Amino acid sequence: MNDLSELDIRLFGMRNAFDASFAEPAARVEATPLDFVALRIGDQPYAIRTTEISGLYAGLAVTPVPTSVPALIGIAGHSGEMLPVYDLALLLGLSASDGSWAVIDAGNSVGLLFSVFEDHWRIDTDEVMPTNDGGHHKHIQQMARRHEELRPVVSIPSILASIREQAASPRHKE
Repeated sequence: MNDLSELDIRLFGMRNAFDASFAEPAARVEATPLDFVALRIGDQPYAIRTTEISGLYAGLAVTPVPTSVPALIGIAGHSGEMLPVYDLALLLGLSASDGSWAVIDAGNSVGLLFSVFEDHWRIDTDEVMPTNDGGHHKHIQQMARRHEELRPVVSIPSILASIREQAASPRHKE
């Protein structure tokens, strides 16, 4: 009865390979690095995920418009469209900035003015951690670390939600 069929031999080999796969160390999965724009809003350091923006612009030409929304600076042309441009410092509850830099959100719907572009960061996912401030600032839920530097990460989706809430507020409707 030592006569094994070809099918039996293949099954034996597959069974051994399956069992052996549990004895081998797990393959290391390389983390996908995350990209950030490192910037200053006023004199404070911050970061923004590049996946949440479509671009970074120096000297965006902004035309002031009359408004009852303090953070709304004006409008600017971008990709053949007119975009509202907001002071990111005011949206974060800081003093108004004298920014000349802007990011455009990933949906190309809003420009956000800030003070200074500093750098591009590419960091591992384990260098991004939740804030431990108990949720006191709704637009900052994470911190990003590069080397010894730690920066709050501005959530562009949270900023956009806040802008939509302001626009829907009866006190801002005319």
